[in-house]
Formats: sequence, structure tokens, C-alpha cells
Amino acid sequence: MNPGKLEETNDPLSNLTCQAFNMAATKEMVVYVFDNLLRYFDKEQHIISPSFENDSYPLFVSYHKIKSNGHNQLRGCKGSFRAHPLHSGLADFALNSAFDDNRFSPVDPSEVQQLEASVNLLFQFENARDAYDWEVGVHGIIIDFSDPNNGKHRNATYLPHVTIEQGWDHDQALESLIRKAGYNGKVTPSLIASIKLTRYQSSETSMGYEDYLLYKDHLLKKT
Repeated sequence: MNPGKLEETNDPLSNLTCQAFNMAATKEMVVYVFDNLLRYFDKEQHIISPSFENDSYPLFVSYHKIKSNGHNQLRGCKGSFRAHPLHSGLADFALNSAFDDNRFSPVDPSEVQQLEASVNLLFQFENARDAYDWEVGVHGIIIDFSDPNNGKHRNATYLPHVTIEQGWDHDQALESLIRKAGYNGKVTPSLIASIKLTRYQSSETSMGYEDYLLYKDHLLKKT
């Protein structure tokens, strides 16, 4: 399974949020994600009340399992292109990503200390001129197209970091995303030309479990 794959929601892409971006993803947000995950396993777990604003953004939460060989294995990713208030959105997707990504078994308590959690806040959604009107490593992409075999509507997305992690150029990313959308036929120039592509950017921050403990201790000392 491609470790860069994401599990996107069924949000209608015509309703993408185009609000101005004025907040970056922060370490405190990742602490909040870990807190909510740990609270699921232990109801006595203390959750630090967020000090970051409760503005609404499209967002994704993901977990990677840190392997001894240095390669991280995706363990779950869930999010929404609809804007969600950050406090409830991060809390919800902290659990949805861990337990409701049907590509993976649910996260087990024994795995938590090996996890890295990531928060992505999405912004600046733009309609591209064509399927190649985006920059590798800068833009996340959403593709929409009709399956030429059956007319079925298909769509899929990759966040900005995926193309860098996988070492893809435009053509490789597009073919992979077309497959992710569920199309198994021949990828032809006419199919590429038919794609409606939306590009967007993301503010991302990640933290492993040990760094989470250290930063949470830092936040507690500040209160």
C-alpha cells in the first residue's frame, strides 16, 4: 500500500472553503490531537484546553508509525474539505483517523508510543487551468473526472507533502491519483485533459510521542 495515500471524505468539492488564511498549524494542535487519542484509551487522561483560536478551517489529521529503519508507515488519515471549528474538528479527526480509516486496522494502545501525529490546515483553494497547473511540493491537488468506461464521477486528493515524499513528478502524481480515485483503465492524454484539478496549500506540523510528552510538559508549566 502506498504510504502517501490519504483517506478523503465525501465532501462535495464545489463547496471548498476559500477563506483567507491567518493561522498556522502549531505544536499545541498536535498535543491536542495526542491528548484526545490517549483520552479514548484512558478516560483519566488530562486534555489541555486549547489556547489557539477556534477558527474554522478545512483540515486533516494523520498518524504515521515510526519504523526502526527510518521509514514511517501511514496508520490513518482523515479530514474534511469543509471548514470545521478547530477545537471540535481536531478532536473528532484525532479519533476518526485512528479508528475509522478503513484501509487500516484501528490504532492499538501498544502502538501509541511509536506514532507521529500530523495536523494539516488547508487554505488557498484555486481552480487550476489544467491538470499540470500546480507546483510539486507546494500544492495539494484534488482531481475530478468522469470514468470513460462507465461515466462514474471520480475524485481523489493528495496533500502537498505526498509528491515530495514519493519523489513524483506531475505525471507520476496524476497517474497515482487517478488510480486512487478508482479508475483502472488506460490513462490517456484525453483522460488527463478531461480532469478538473483544484490546487490548494497546507500548513502542516508533526510531532512524535516523545516530543509530545516534552511539549505538553512545557505547556503545563506555562499555565
